[in-house]
Amino acid sequence: MSEPAELYLDSVPGERRAALVGEDGRLLKVSIDRDGRASHLETIVRARVVRVDKQTGAAFFDLGPAGEGMLPKAGKLTEGAAASVQVVRDAHAAKGPALTRNYQLAERYLAWTFGRRGVEVARALGQGKRRAELEEALAAALDAADVGDLAEGLLLRAPALGADAKTLERDLRRLAERRAAIRAAEERATPPATLETPPGFLERAVRDAPAGARVATDDRALHQRLKARVQADWPDLAEGIAFFDPARGALFDSAGVSDALAEATARTVDLVGGGRLVIDRTEALIAIDVDGGGSADGGGLKEEAVFRLNRRAVEEAARQIRLRNLSGLIVIDCVTLKTKGRIKALVEHLRAKVKADPVKTDVLGATAAGLIEVTRQRTAPALDELMDAPAGAPRPAADAQAVGILRAALALKGPGAPVACASKPVQAALKGPLAEAKADVDRRLGRPLEVRDGADTVPPDVILER
Repeated sequence: MSEPAELYLDSVPGERRAALVGEDGRLLKVSIDRDGRASHLETIVRARVVRVDKQTGAAFFDLGPAGEGMLPKAGKLTEGAAASVQVVRDAHAAKGPALTRNYQLAERYLAWTFGRRGVEVARALGQGKRRAELEEALAAALDAADVGDLAEGLLLRAPALGADAKTLERDLRRLAERRAAIRAAEERATPPATLETPPGFLERAVRDAPAGARVATDDRALHQRLKARVQADWPDLAEGIAFFDPARGALFDSAGVSDALAEATARTVDLVGGGRLVIDRTEALIAIDVDGGGSADGGGLKEEAVFRLNRRAVEEAARQIRLRNLSGLIVIDCVTLKTKGRIKALVEHLRAKVKADPVKTDVLGATAAGLIEVTRQRTAPALDELMDAPAGAPRPAADAQAVGILRAALALKGPGAPVACASKPVQAALKGPLAEAKADVDRRLGRPLEVRDGADTVPPDVILER
């Protein structure tokens, strides 16, 4: 039996990170929440239409603190109308948040979507015996909970793999309470008004963790909150909530995540058995090129060897897409195959591999030229957008470098005054969106961290000066 997935939750002033390691021990996903990059994902707002674009049919809403959001189809909405909407994609570049009127309330095992009919089952739960057992458990939970029409629009989520009827019943009751609270808030709201805010970033990461995952955090307060929540509501995680004492070092370093995270922003990815992926971002799409190189399988030009290389490549491409949180149109250029049946087999293999991705991912098929096209919904920034400077410049983003300095300062041991060197943009980040985090670090250190003019380095240049 394979080991359960592992979720590592790392927190320092100014930044929170969640890293999911799969059953095979490989890094599967990294999410980052950083001060100064506000996220409104899952927030439900009673908003007002400020304009309707006649050409596209889109409606634009005043969301209050979240700015102006866009609903792709206005329908019968007109300027000045009020509606309840949910943020399904944070703002990025020049685009505001994307919205839906079919807002979703998610618990760990179940979710309910406004305006949907019937009961859906997450693709990751498959079609086997366990799915049938879960559907029976949900039917029993609905009978016991007596939550009226809540059965219309329910979704059995992937973590439900470890749930029973009593557990599902508790989720149903929470969903009913939340829906009632939103409806009551709608009646008294003056747009724009927030109807429901989502759970915190780290709590949400645990809510969405795979069934039976083991969770480790270096935040003592979070550890206590999670233990209480798991004992009350999330029984499949009960045996796997652990506290990692920061005195032992950095959690991501100890778990091997830091090294894997550095590889996750590299342009090239080596494939086991030879060959590599080359990942490039353009304005229109993300291109993933399969390079056979000196592959043991692909070094020769035999069709079977090339197929094996491509099969490994699409498996790794599926992992990298999720790990890097890539979105939009993604094109995979495999090593040329002569047989159409082989190309079709690659497409089907990729479809199977993306099933476990909780973000909507569609493998469209192969073009006449043999390019495999994939689309993936954007919900949050890609990993490289959070870690790197814009336009692919070979340096970290200013706020990423600033948080790196704070991390390094907290790891210092011994006597002396903490001193760091940083560029003007990094200093501006420490005085701006990360000012509160910098003050927190100063308090923990017992003296101010001095930041001097200098070049940005990786890792950051932070020392104790005597």
